[in-house]
Amino acid sequence: MCLSDEEPICGICKLFGDHESHPVAKISDAYAEKKVSFAEDIQLVLQKWESTEQAMQATEKLIRELATSAADTLAMIDAIGDSLLGGIKRRVATLKRQLESEHSSKLEKLQLVARELEAPRQLYQQMKMLLQHHTNAVQFLHEHKRLKAEMERLVEGSVFPHVPTKDAIAIRRYFQELIRGIDITAFVFPETDQVLVSTPGLLEAWQAGCAMQGRLSQQVLEDTLYKALMGSASKPNEEAKLPGNPSHSSSSSSASTSSAQRSEVGSRESTV
Repeated sequence: MCLSDEEPICGICKLFGDHESHPVAKISDAYAEKKVSFAEDIQLVLQKWESTEQAMQATEKLIRELATSAADTLAMIDAIGDSLLGGIKRRVATLKRQLESEHSSKLEKLQLVARELEAPRQLYQQMKMLLQHHTNAVQFLHEHKRLKAEMERLVEGSVFPHVPTKDAIAIRRYFQELIRGIDITAFVFPETDQVLVSTPGLLEAWQAGCAMQGRLSQQVLEDTLYKALMGSASKPNEEAKLPGNPSHSSSSSSASTSSAQRSEVGSRESTV
């Protein structure tokens, strides 16, 4: 047994090989010594194991508790998340119904005004047509009576119907109702105060639904989001800069934004 390399060797290796200069011992003696030493090492490992067993059990308990808490948290996220999403979807549906009702009501009133304003032109065309193209005297007198009555009624009620100066849908009101109770500041990077939602993507989606009103500018959308973030407690000088404020168009000439942005924001105020 080579004591230097701790491996069994033959006699030739000791006499002529690499182990010639190494100390050696009988295999039986080395075996007995190593066996006693190995038994002592086993006891040391056993003591170490026994000393860590309690900590190991505590660690395994923590692992089980971690898995349980993760599963419970996931179930909570799913349940509460579905509930919140369901609530938002119901609110969206309610706002859409309100919007449809408001649009129908305002449209009906405006169409009534349009018909009343159209009445003089239609009557004029009918009277002119009768005067120039009546078949005979009998037909003229017959139609004359009806048109004369309509003319007198129209002239007597010479007051034009009231035409509202502004009757568009207030986008801001619906936007504020949509985010009511939602902490919109939770969706902001604290370092940059930038909304987490992709503003270009939101702008594109918004513009897609506003094709009849023209293109909305990036500034209009950002101003609306800014208003929602700041709340209704904005300072007077800040309020004048927000879209939808009556003084916005008059103060925009001194703003630091470009003239193109100012004109576009001013043109969209009525819908925001």
